[in-house]
Amino acid sequence: MNIRVAILGAGSTGRIVQEILETEKRQFKAECLIDMYDRRETWGKKIGSIEIAGGPDILGKLFKKGIHYVALALGEYGHLDKRIRAFELAEMSGFNLLSIISETAAVSRAAYIGSAVTILPNAVVMNGARIEQGTLIASGASVDHDCFIGEFATIGPGVHLGGCVRVETGAYLGIGSCVVNGRPDEPIIIGKGATVAAGAVVTKSVPAGKTVYGNPAKQKRKRRAGASKNKGKGKKK
Repeated sequence: MNIRVAILGAGSTGRIVQEILETEKRQFKAECLIDMYDRRETWGKKIGSIEIAGGPDILGKLFKKGIHYVALALGEYGHLDKRIRAFELAEMSGFNLLSIISETAAVSRAAYIGSAVTILPNAVVMNGARIEQGTLIASGASVDHDCFIGEFATIGPGVHLGGCVRVETGAYLGIGSCVVNGRPDEPIIIGKGATVAAGAVVTKSVPAGKTVYGNPAKQKRKRRAGASKNKGKGKKK
């Protein structure tokens, strides 16, 4: 008998998780999608073979109907609070939180994977890496040896982390960004809630809550009030 699963998230990540469950994880049955953004106009609509059953308030009813497993599928930038709320609601309602790992992902047997982790197709997690609960590792991303990924972090599509990198809770690494190798005694740290912009190349630690851009990655400087845009340029004749 298949294990019935509700997918927490009705966006693009939810659809990918749905496909993984339907084509790779034959022991599970994707039962429905849950909209965590209160987009009521989508409720009742079908995504492939299953429908968006409603918002988070429906979780209690689903549990009573015998759906006791959920998969976390929220990866949108700027909505970390929704992912944490989904996790907490599911936990409080008594659901089992599944980690969903695509069969096309390469995950070392010597890596630690926490609960409610989502690892999408063609991602790589190497020996000695530790992935904490609620984290999303998107398609084509790679997490090298001895990395630590904190709770509810997002490793975007095509992101590459060198060895000995530490990504703290809630940090977001945008598509195609990369972080060079750290050392066991001096890891490169992406601080709590920090953002690494798409395509950025990080060569040193990023402070908590800060955003970095470019190659090499730097914080965006704020222009001082009254500063001239033409500073350093000659006067027009």
